[in-house]
Amino acid sequence: MVCPLRASLLLLLAVAGCASEATPPWQEAEDFRWRELSIRERGNPGFTEMSTRRTGVDFGNRLSRVAAIEHDHLLVGSGVAVGDYDGDGLADLYFPRLEGSNALYRNLGGWRFEDVTEEAGVGAPGRYSTGASFADVDGDGRLDLFVTALGGPNALFLNLGDGSFEDATADAGLSSALGSTSATFADVDADGDLDLYVANYKVESAADVLRPYERASVDLVVELDGERRIAEEFQQHFRLEMRDGVQVAAEQADPDRLYLNDGTGHFEAVSWTGGRFLDADGVPLARDVDDFGLAARFYDVDGDGDVDLYVCNDFDDPDYLWLNDGSGTFRLADPFALRTQSHASMAVDFSDVNRDGHVDFFVADMLSSEAGRRLEQVPLHAALDKPPGRIADRPQAGRNTLFLGRGDGTWAQIAEMAGVDGSEWTWGSLFLDVDLDGFEDLLVANGHGRDMRDGDALERITGLRGSVTWNEAKSLYPELPTRNRAFRNRGDLTFEEVAEEWGFSRSPDVSHGIASGDLDGDGDLDVVLSRLNMPVLMLRNDAPGARVAVRLVGDAPNTQAIGARVRLLGGGGTGTPVPFQDKQITAGGLYLSGSETLVSFAAGASEGEMRLEVTWPRGGVTLISVAANRLYEVRESGAQRVPDVTGSPFVEAIFEDVSSSLDHRHREQPFADLARQPLLPYELSRLGPGVTWADVDRDGDPDLIIAAAQGGRTSVLLNDGGRFASVPGTTSLHDQTTILPSWRAGVVSLLVGRTSFDAESAAEARGLAGVTRLAWRGGSESEAVAEPLLSSVGPLAQADVDGDGDLDLFVGGRTVPAFYPLPATSRLLINEEGVYRDTEQTGFEDLGLVSGAVFTDIDNDGDPDLALAVEWGPIRLFLNQGGTFTDVTERWGLASLTGLWRGITSGDLDGDGRMDLVATNEGLNSRLVTSPDRLLTLVHGDIDQSGTWEVLLARARTEGGPLYPLARYEQMRSAVPSLRARLGNFGDYAESTLAGVIGTDVSSFFLLRAETLEHTVLLNRGGRFEARPLPVEAQLAPAHHVGVADIDGDGHEDVVITQNFFPTEGFTPRYDAGRGLVLLGDGTGDLSALSAARSGLIVYGDQRGAAFADYDGDARIDLAVAQNGTQTKLFHNVGARPGLRVVLEGPPSNPTAIGARMRLLYDDTVGPAREIRSGSGYWSSDDAVQVLGVSGRARAVEVRWPDGSVSETPLEAGSVHIVIRLPSS
Repeated sequence: MVCPLRASLLLLLAVAGCASEATPPWQEAEDFRWRELSIRERGNPGFTEMSTRRTGVDFGNRLSRVAAIEHDHLLVGSGVAVGDYDGDGLADLYFPRLEGSNALYRNLGGWRFEDVTEEAGVGAPGRYSTGASFADVDGDGRLDLFVTALGGPNALFLNLGDGSFEDATADAGLSSALGSTSATFADVDADGDLDLYVANYKVESAADVLRPYERASVDLVVELDGERRIAEEFQQHFRLEMRDGVQVAAEQADPDRLYLNDGTGHFEAVSWTGGRFLDADGVPLARDVDDFGLAARFYDVDGDGDVDLYVCNDFDDPDYLWLNDGSGTFRLADPFALRTQSHASMAVDFSDVNRDGHVDFFVADMLSSEAGRRLEQVPLHAALDKPPGRIADRPQAGRNTLFLGRGDGTWAQIAEMAGVDGSEWTWGSLFLDVDLDGFEDLLVANGHGRDMRDGDALERITGLRGSVTWNEAKSLYPELPTRNRAFRNRGDLTFEEVAEEWGFSRSPDVSHGIASGDLDGDGDLDVVLSRLNMPVLMLRNDAPGARVAVRLVGDAPNTQAIGARVRLLGGGGTGTPVPFQDKQITAGGLYLSGSETLVSFAAGASEGEMRLEVTWPRGGVTLISVAANRLYEVRESGAQRVPDVTGSPFVEAIFEDVSSSLDHRHREQPFADLARQPLLPYELSRLGPGVTWADVDRDGDPDLIIAAAQGGRTSVLLNDGGRFASVPGTTSLHDQTTILPSWRAGVVSLLVGRTSFDAESAAEARGLAGVTRLAWRGGSESEAVAEPLLSSVGPLAQADVDGDGDLDLFVGGRTVPAFYPLPATSRLLINEEGVYRDTEQTGFEDLGLVSGAVFTDIDNDGDPDLALAVEWGPIRLFLNQGGTFTDVTERWGLASLTGLWRGITSGDLDGDGRMDLVATNEGLNSRLVTSPDRLLTLVHGDIDQSGTWEVLLARARTEGGPLYPLARYEQMRSAVPSLRARLGNFGDYAESTLAGVIGTDVSSFFLLRAETLEHTVLLNRGGRFEARPLPVEAQLAPAHHVGVADIDGDGHEDVVITQNFFPTEGFTPRYDAGRGLVLLGDGTGDLSALSAARSGLIVYGDQRGAAFADYDGDARIDLAVAQNGTQTKLFHNVGARPGLRVVLEGPPSNPTAIGARMRLLYDDTVGPAREIRSGSGYWSSDDAVQVLGVSGRARAVEVRWPDGSVSETPLEAGSVHIVIRLPSS
């Protein structure tokens, strides 16, 4: 035990030891001043919690249990404001409180603060205070204070400059009795002063006011005179509206408010319907926006120099991204700007997470980051409706969202790939470079006073409806204290959770507001969190790295330069070089909170010059050279005026969208997949269509063929010099997969793969011919090519496998109807004068779920080998030896590369003459995750002996640990009713291993595992492959088709993939972060993603097959892309360097020389090898006419023909088209 005297002495020494050293003097320069920063010696990055005893800040946000039960909405909590209100250079703190007086703490330095609330006059008692922000609203250079309150009154306190404030709310025109939450300030109309947006929630919920729970049943919507209406007693709280084509009853909340400042600190509210707010079509709004607003933030998201506005709304209310035209008129962003949203959006913060110069942003929701807790909780939204063909909607899903800016006014949602989709019930969020490595990390505040997602509590309360009071029912929900989360930015679009390592969270609590400021004057940003019924949490930033701190002094009336952009060039951390770091200056806009406007950048260990660039709100620019470990105070008065530059630099795209010339839509019919197998991870009935180019009318132009869905017609679009005309096709009773041209006696017909998945019974499925031959002009006649087999057909591919001159056919087995994922049987059909014979080829029976197939000469021996993409299996490779195939998957090092493979093709990506492989997979931006120590596993079998084949996704929670189910409890108990007897509630299920769920060891059932989910290129090293993931841009979405061609005509092979996947199971969001992607090759095997602005490839729908052809004969490769349930896209290549168009003429049995290989010969080198194939990628086929990119003066074309003969055809200078005939013909 330490004696009291000694303890007091130690405390005094500790306090004295952390007092501020003498502040270094300012050094004056023309447009700025600077001083050295006093930085303590520190170890690892992270935070130290500063105790109440140390700081003197003893504030706690109090809320009694009675008030919380009576008034649900008080559980939104309160925030914190950080700012230097007294101008002494030290950031002060203001805390709103729900019950009792708010508090202002003046920073004394050395981590000591004093409560000056009473003398400042900013206590604001007698209200439920929620949010607070500092901002200079009257332009006098002093920070004023704005406070929001649930139910009002909001308060504007003007800073008098003597340490006190004056309540000017009424005079300023800001009186309010609405359910106000967060506030944000900026100059929206370019008049120089700060305007204000206030997000409003609702004072009391309809459930608290009307208490419908206390009745056994309630009719919210009634039908009167044939019209659906809100029942009379609910009409003050609800309205009927259309959302995504569905009429819903939406609870009305309090409308948000935009206030324009007249320059003196007086504000005028803007009408929602007066023309300041326009919908996405530019039409003024017809009613107030009265959603459940929790946060709003002004930020220039589109880089045009004016502040835009993002509004976070709770429940089913959509978020809004309002784009400012520069005059303060806001227009909703285009539907394709954001493809999805969080469901219950709490907060938003902005950053450039990968330092590419584009604005990214994070929106917080309430999904847990812990696998067990996710299973204890239930979604607060209905199953996600994803009908075929719906593209332009913006569905909400219950998870955080991280939007990656593309630089063209659109964003891709990547939270799953980034590892930040779940962070518990999250409120405040903040980007901050904690470790000073140049990349901003993410801090979130979480927890809740009532876990309304707890599945067991919800079912218990539902069962008591009508028998207990609403307050009694609410008291049955458990509290949800959780640990706050810190995510370190790795700099590669992924984050790792490091809250414990960084000292950001030591114990569970309920945290709401979070804000930052340099509280100790060392140039890095410290963090303050407001907590419910606990003292505030004050965290000292212990970053050891060098830094550059920046504070701006703007010209009046915008004295804080709100809206300015600050950029540091040449800084960065000690690891990966960072070319620049930038930040915009904002006021308020965090969840119920506002940070200090000081900016802190990583300076790193670089000894090179660092330059600071400030772009001021009025357009001026200041450039200064800076050094590490200094604070710079930059004045706007010295800014240089720069001329306005409107528009973006013109970028010529390679592809031009000419889809209207096709006038074609794929039409998908709904099918009840889940009625057969309720636990399917996705709908197997929506896997098409494929697309094929082939000159079916033999006029020299490639025609386009698109497979049909069940009940649709095969589409044949005849090409007449680049103009297309549709030929009525054959109606298909089942989904078509791949369509390939076939030649018999000089006549072209179509080989059509058909699924049996949609058969009504196993008997019907067994009776269906998987492949039929159809006349391309339509008609009802068809010829069975393959004998009926239970396995449903997927990919088709043709090649002369036995060397007899005609094309044989591989038929890939995709799935077994009603028994996914049992392995399907594939077949090799040998063509004997137009009649196909099923071989006894070993290795194809029960081969697996074959999704993609390509014949390609992997071993360079002159005959076609076979590469297969297998879902829940490896890339399978079969080498051809005299017409017999040998499985060499393991020998070539592919056996361990299991994945959810979808498409596959080959190409000579590194120019060595060997065929490399490229295969598509799930990608990294989905809820499915795998790692070497915790493999994604699929357990399947008839678990309960009910006759239904169950499918159970599972994964270990710890390295080497047992498997746990991934399916939600509601799904599992519905599919396996016997589960209730073993695990009767959510809690038990969440903690149960998979063995406990199914009641026996998992080894009793079938197991499949996925080692990788990355889209992958496999470089052929002769007897083995070198696997490389495709660039990160390719990993943002699942992909199906993959094709290889020289897209830009530079002589190197490029790659195109189709992206997205919509028909996921009901509560999994659709995967829509892709738009199709061009990957340019450099001839060494390396690939780099091409921006959509440069490629011109933009497809927002659920993309499937694709195919290349030079459809207009201009020696550039064009592209057709099929989408499930909607428009087929056609892209005309207008930007590539014209290449050499090569037409091969083979024998009558193989007139387009399928299986030939060609390459250009130069004087001192050769071009990449190119094969002619029939069937590749995903259920598709390219035109046989090739376009070879030319990189110099090519002297000849070398062709190795399917029969093994080799020809060399000289080229004349400037040739763009050549026809080469088989020498012996």
